[in-house]
Amino acid sequence: MVSNEVKRLMDYIRHIIKATMNMLFGEFSGIQVFLAPITLLYLIESQSILSSLTNLFSFKLHYFPLIIFLVLLFFVIFMVIKMRLVDYIDSAHFVDRIIELNLFVLTAVIVALIYYALSGFFAYFYGIKGTLKPGLAIIFKLVTATIIVHQYLLNLWLTPYRKRGYGIMRSTLACKAWFRWNKLSFYRFSVLVVAFILLATRLYQLVISYLLIPGLDSVKETFNIDFRLVLFPFNSVPQVFANVLIMFIALLVSNMLFYPFMYAVTHVCRILSPNNTR
Repeated sequence: MVSNEVKRLMDYIRHIIKATMNMLFGEFSGIQVFLAPITLLYLIESQSILSSLTNLFSFKLHYFPLIIFLVLLFFVIFMVIKMRLVDYIDSAHFVDRIIELNLFVLTAVIVALIYYALSGFFAYFYGIKGTLKPGLAIIFKLVTATIIVHQYLLNLWLTPYRKRGYGIMRSTLACKAWFRWNKLSFYRFSVLVVAFILLATRLYQLVISYLLIPGLDSVKETFNIDFRLVLFPFNSVPQVFANVLIMFIALLVSNMLFYPFMYAVTHVCRILSPNNTR
């Protein structure tokens, strides 16, 4: 009797952990931050952002490469956890996906470095300035959003075959065979999914801007309590690491807030999927 209650309790705890992990890392969570970074900054105290950035770009600019490295490291960790949660990935294929992810990120870094060199060249010899920061921001958005959307679409297309009990290779082959005869449906549905993701991101941004932020401001004015996260000045390597970790925590909080939008989009997409085995 006791053992059955303990078993039920453990199953309940595992269910809660799995649901929480799916909320924080599942599906296309995180894309709302990479497409609209301002939504991440809304969750951090504005004065601390201003003082930290002023300190960084005025006196501690040599920490900037370390910040970029840590951001990429946490992004890779985020994507590895996201891939591990997908039920169609077995152990052997999981290692291959990690290698592919790192190669893609490395390629993006090389492209960014080439763009940085070209921007410096044109700024020095031709006086063309002001393109470096916007260009790098666009590259970062494209890379992160492409990785997340590709992961989500792959999961979406293979899930119906995995539900039949197919292995990863058989599911992939079956999906490719379906694609040969349904190319128009494939591209049309993929574009529709991307449109749903962009719509969900925009709606989330509006909710954050017009509901959450005014609510947090009201709580702060009424009870003198601010639930926003606070950044440290970039005065040392541990503080650099702490700030990147705080931003990662803000990303997870954003994922929790974004979950209802993500759940609605995923539910609709699985119903509309042309190769859905209902």
